Formats: sequence, structure tokens, C-alpha cells
Amino acid sequence: MSTSMLLRARKLLQCRRFSKVIRLLESCPADYQDSFEYFYTLGTACLYSNHPAGAEENYRKARKIKMKDTNLMLGLAVLHLRCGDTARALDYYLDPDIDPANRIKREALDFIQKHGDPDTIFEWRERGKLAHFYPPLGYNPVAVRAVVCACIAAVILPGGLFFFLNRRPSSIPGRADLSRFELTAEDRKNALEEDLSANTYRWILTSREILSSYGRARKFFQQGRDNAAQVEVNRLLNSNTAPHIRQNARILMNYFEEPGFDTLIDKYRYQDVAADPPRYQDCWVIWSGRVSNLQTEAKGLTCDFLVGYDTQKTLEGIVPLRFAAAPVIDTARPLQVLAKIALAEGSRITLEGKSVYQPLKQP
Repeated sequence: MSTSMLLRARKLLQCRRFSKVIRLLESCPADYQDSFEYFYTLGTACLYSNHPAGAEENYRKARKIKMKDTNLMLGLAVLHLRCGDTARALDYYLDPDIDPANRIKREALDFIQKHGDPDTIFEWRERGKLAHFYPPLGYNPVAVRAVVCACIAAVILPGGLFFFLNRRPSSIPGRADLSRFELTAEDRKNALEEDLSANTYRWILTSREILSSYGRARKFFQQGRDNAAQVEVNRLLNSNTAPHIRQNARILMNYFEEPGFDTLIDKYRYQDVAADPPRYQDCWVIWSGRVSNLQTEAKGLTCDFLVGYDTQKTLEGIVPLRFAAAPVIDTARPLQVLAKIALAEGSRITLEGKSVYQPLKQP
């Protein structure tokens, strides 16, 4: 594997473009079997993408090449911590080759000592707080550039200082610039579809409602709430919104990022989705349940997902679930699935799975 390709993967990892790192490295020719950096970088991207199986596989391969690496051992430790295996996590954290002054090591040991019970570990994992113990990525150059540009604007541009001091704190550094999606006065004046006879609409909105929904979609995107932005986009695409605004909404979808278990902010219940499937099309969900009728295919896996049946007391619904890359699933145990909502035959809910989590403890 060329040095330039590995350097590009490192830069993407530092920019938090984890899915791009995985696609880039997995597409490389098979000439990297002795590369510690390859396996460590790919494993770390999998870890931050909430794909622990991929992280563990690549970390194990990296360790065969280089036994003692601080960041690698931190990664292996937190993988065990995520599963509630504090004994194995401590084996790594207490290894003498990790500097006792290492910040992540000290904070992880303090967490295990004070909150190392399975329930707390599970809660922290679900809320994304265990990412605090992941191997460090360093400064995000995209975020650094954004801050530098804001500082320059504060010094050079009239009114720049006011903008810098009063910028919206909820905006996520490094998110795409949406200035191209600003509506002109003419666009805002003509927000309604002129000919309603050409299509059938799920929602009939007023001009004010359309502009409000469009504004919320842009705001949610800048806050990193892609799921909430998708709901607003769906509302626009299935209503009497003017074509130029619908087109902008479709383009905005291209900027949405795939979430992980730890990063999904707006979580929608099965009951809400089942009541109005088109409203939640292309949104991501984390649902608990069990699987049945599992079938492994050449390029993936299909099954029926029994939503809410994790405790075997209440069955909320049965939804077809498909994985493009087959994960390891124990059908005898409950699980959580991270998946994207798709619609079949107009309004029948299906799921496109990304990853699964099966807790160690039975509910």
C-alpha cells in the first residue's frame, strides 16, 4: 500500500471522516499485511463508527505486528470496557508499557473504580460517554481552520468581532457551508407549487409552513441533528412545496452523515414511525428486539426483526431487516440494531441495518 494512501487515511481519520477511512482502506490491494499503521487506522475508524467487531479484528492484527503501542492498547482496553469486561480492560490499562501519567488511562481507571458496574457501563456506552476513553485523534484540522477563519474575520472584517463573539454555539465545526441553500426574496415569495393537479401530496402546507420547515432543516443540520433535519426534508418532499425548494432539500440530504450508536441524537420510537412511515423515511433508529427467519446471503444477511420483543413480553411489530455486510448475531439473545428506515410498496417499513449490539446480561 502506498505511503500517500495511508497518509490520506490518517488525515481523514483526524478529520473524523470515519466511513471514508474504512472505504479507502478496505479498497486497498492486498499488499499491506505487514502494516501496523494500516490495521491500527482501520481499527480506530471502526471503533469511532461504532463497529466494535471490525475494530477488534483490525486491532488484533495490528498487535501481531507491534505488541506494545499505547494508543492500540487503549483501543483494546476500551473494547473490553464497552462489553462490561472490566477485568480484561484492566489488564491493558495496568500494563506497565502504558505511561502511568497517560490522561486517558488515568480517567478510565478512575471510572472503573467508581462506576465499573455493568449497568453504568451500558448507560455510558448508550450515551456515547465511553468515547471519552477512545484512542486520541488529535485536533480536527477542519474545526481548527473554522476557528482560525473566524478569528481572522474578527480582526479584518467590519463587524467580524461581533459575529465571532455571538456565533451560535450549537453549530458543529466542520459541517458544510449552507450559504448556497439560502433562499432569495423571489424564492421565498414563490414557495408554493403552482399546479396542484400534477401530483398527489401527503401534506398541504402554507407558504409560511414551508419556509419554517426549510429553515428548521438547515438549523438542525448545522446542529448535527441529521435525523431531525431528515424529518423536515421529508415533509417538504411530500408536500406542495415549490420545485426549487424541494430540489434544495434533496441536495441537503447528500450532506447527512451516518450515525453510530453513540452519536445518534434524535431517536424515534417504532410506534411513531409506524403511525406515519413517510415522515421518517431515511431516518436512523436504534430499536431493541430479537431476530427470526435469519438468512445469510452471498453479500449480506436478511431477517425479520421483532421490535420490542427483547424481553419476550411485548411485540411492537415485525419489520424486515437487511444487512449489506453480515454481522455476527446470536438469534437466542436480544439485541439492539442501528438501522436506516426505508419504505417498500409505498409505506411498508423496512430496515437497512448498519450494526448490532448484544448485551452480555439478559434483560
